[in-house]
Amino acid sequence: MPATLLIVEDNPDLRDLLATFLKMEGFAVRTAEDGEAGLRMIREQPPDLVITDIAMPKLDGISMIKELSRSPETKNLPVLVLSAYCGNNGTEAMEAGATRAAYKPMQLEALLRMIEQLL
Repeated sequence: MPATLLIVEDNPDLRDLLATFLKMEGFAVRTAEDGEAGLRMIREQPPDLVITDIAMPKLDGISMIKELSRSPETKNLPVLVLSAYCGNNGTEAMEAGATRAAYKPMQLEALLRMIEQLL
């Protein structure tokens, strides 16, 4: 069975691009448009890995990661932060419980290697 990835990204073009690429690479992919929808989807059916942005409406990525870290069911879920604002926010994301943080835009092949390392 392929690994399931959840992409939490408010930019629909980037969300669709990542989903299409990762599906072509053999992953099962689900998407959410913000942290609130992402949390709901994770609680309903946890993925193998979450890829999330930081700056999003309703619930930002940092808050979503903190929620995941508080729950025994999701505290060990690998979370890759992919954000244009990764600098201090990347440090904040790691402190909140993210597994890895990277800047976007990112080369798709580099993203694929990072995902494979985290799984």
